[in-house]
Amino acid sequence: MCNSGLDMQVLKGKSGLAITFVLKCFACPYRVEFSSSNFHEGTQIATINTRFVYAMRSIGKGAEVGRMFCGVMNLPQPPTRFSPYGKRILNAAKLVYEDSIQNAAKEAICENEGNKNIAVAVDGTWQKCGYTSLNGVVTVTSIDTGKVIDVDILSKYCACKNLPFHEKDCKRNYVGSSGAMEIKVRLKFFNGHYLYIMPDILRT
Repeated sequence: MCNSGLDMQVLKGKSGLAITFVLKCFACPYRVEFSSSNFHEGTQIATINTRFVYAMRSIGKGAEVGRMFCGVMNLPQPPTRFSPYGKRILNAAKLVYEDSIQNAAKEAICENEGNKNIAVAVDGTWQKCGYTSLNGVVTVTSIDTGKVIDVDILSKYCACKNLPFHEKDCKRNYVGSSGAMEIKVRLKFFNGHYLYIMPDILRT
């Protein structure tokens, strides 16, 4: 490269929030391209797009809010479809979850001198407020360590009703009132390897 100076341009082709820049010399054929984002190994998926989708999902928002945010902030428009990124995030989250749960359970047993009958606190929440939610999640927290050692997800929603045949991996695993979801899981956990379950009222 000579010392004639460089001109920087932005390529029109964008990948969501990732932008490709081009540096060209004014005099010689020198030219180099670089992106504003890294890419997942072996793919053309920009990590900034994955991080953006993860951020939106973390606050309970989706593609529409993402587009609005980028517009207000004068940023490039995000990916039009969140689902491919959501699947990648889900797979990564599962790996982290499984490793975290196993380590937390081992730590709780160690704190209890090797006894698997450990004291826990159980708490539940729903996808939306009230007792009409189709989905709920219940967590089990070790009283000794304060770490989550078990999780159970209950769903009354069946997406198979719109399909010709019922799928084997249907996500519906609960029938009953939404308010009784937590009670069912408490009984399930109580019959497991837990010494006692601390009610919510004793922890508030």
